[in-house]
Amino acid sequence: MKKKKEKFQKVLYRPQPYPDNHTEEKLFLKSLKRNKNLKTYSFLECMNQGQLPLQQLSCTVSFFLFHFMDIKVTNSMIYMMALVTMMGYLAIAGFQFTKFGQ
Repeated sequence: MKKKKEKFQKVLYRPQPYPDNHTEEKLFLKSLKRNKNLKTYSFLECMNQGQLPLQQLSCTVSFFLFHFMDIKVTNSMIYMMALVTMMGYLAIAGFQFTKFGQ
């Protein structure tokens, strides 16, 4: 007489005639939930959240350059840094204006 295989159960604490990594084909990936807790962010949110770490990094790099590398700060360097900072603020403000103006 042929012994009938017992039905597969997904438990590891009981010996079964199946390998430990066995999966029934009809149950394979059935319980998979894709992107269940996914939260999407807009480009504006990413830009706003990235401003503070970028500011901290630039302050740290500037301090390192001016203090440890003994770089002398001249008026032209201050004007250049102010110009680049203003261009960054204007770019972000312009992006926010065009996004909210739509």
